[in-house]
Amino acid sequence: MGVFNKLELLDTTESYIIDSALGCIDVKENEITRNDLRDNLTKKYISQSALVNINTKISIYNFIVELLYTLQQAEAEKILFLEQETTLHEAIDLYIHCHMNEAADKFLPLAESGNTKAMYLLGDIYRNYSSVEFHSIGESWQKKGAYLQDPLCMISTIPNEDDVLIMEDIIEKLKDLSYQNDMFAQYELGYCYEYGRCVEKDAELAKKWYLTAAKLGHFKSMNKLGLLYAADRDYIEANKWYKLAGENGYNEGWYNLGKSYHYGIGVEIDSDIAIYYYQKSFNLHGNCSGEIANQIGLVYHEIKKENEPANHWFKRAGELGYSYGWSNLASSYENGRGVSIDIEKAKEYYIKAYDIGDNSAGKFANSIGVIFANEKNYTSAYKWFHLAAKDGFGWGFYNLGCLFYHGLGVEKNNDIAIYYYEKTSYIDSLKMLGKIYYEKISVN
Repeated sequence: MGVFNKLELLDTTESYIIDSALGCIDVKENEITRNDLRDNLTKKYISQSALVNINTKISIYNFIVELLYTLQQAEAEKILFLEQETTLHEAIDLYIHCHMNEAADKFLPLAESGNTKAMYLLGDIYRNYSSVEFHSIGESWQKKGAYLQDPLCMISTIPNEDDVLIMEDIIEKLKDLSYQNDMFAQYELGYCYEYGRCVEKDAELAKKWYLTAAKLGHFKSMNKLGLLYAADRDYIEANKWYKLAGENGYNEGWYNLGKSYHYGIGVEIDSDIAIYYYQKSFNLHGNCSGEIANQIGLVYHEIKKENEPANHWFKRAGELGYSYGWSNLASSYENGRGVSIDIEKAKEYYIKAYDIGDNSAGKFANSIGVIFANEKNYTSAYKWFHLAAKDGFGWGFYNLGCLFYHGLGVEKNNDIAIYYYEKTSYIDSLKMLGKIYYEKISVN
């Protein structure tokens, strides 16, 4: 059993020994394969550590009898390492059917015992299907796997893709695993071809590897195929793959299918079907629940013209940390959609949206500034327009220009107004620049 265990270790936690040795050997010159090196190391282990004379000749019959007896004894004593493989397969089956909590419970002891496949998948669960505080834990598991030279963990965590030799080595290992029907390597290889990670971008090769993985049940590959077909405007095929991903338990599959019915992508617009698929996605409690809740709100608001349920879903989206949920709810209070106009509540919800601090913070800051400007509170308006401009939002610059042009809350200064207007290419900014320069000419 020690021999079997040594073979297992040389393929997992001790694989770095083989990698290091291969790195010191001219493989092409000596025609040594990875398996040759592993077998030679195992033979050394048999003769030196297990004290077995490998030159002793025995019949096949006696060998099989001895092997079966040893396996039986190992199973009885619960030292059979194949038990770990069984648990790994069970965990993977849970994972590919999107039962993430149950899968994580099985992956954790495997990862702790040094199984790098478990490290990769546990890391993926923590990074993509858990709350934010687990993201760093997931990354740390994959980094441990990368330290042990696992190519799946390495491609997920490698910080510097400029190291061409390392990246080429990882890609070759991913290809080797892919040809051995490893769906996770196939997905990662498809991802590399889709985005040009150490290989030339190739959408067709990306599709090929995603398709291969999808046929083995890999839900993310199914969804990726949908997105690639949508990019090619083959929306019927895209929706087929979204549906398959959803049926496999992947919330993003149902979400993308909901968007197709929401916006009429490859199908007729149907608000009820859109909501049906959005809610199927939402009920799976995936990593984009807030965005999905907001989309449900938009269907009620934009298509069904039912603002009360829209506001309910906008609020749920905000509570789940999606900034546009708060922003849309703020807009409802600002404009009296499904609620009485309440400017203070509008400010409160815009500020909640701004405080989330995502890429749209400048837009929300500008909305707050507009409310203050409408109230003629130009000092506060200036503060929020300045924050909007600081985040690069064009209307923040435009509105600052207007404050300086009209002297609202600040001293009138056309030069500063020009500075802010020139920060955008909006027609309104160009009109104001033309007006200022015309006034200068008229004065002269």
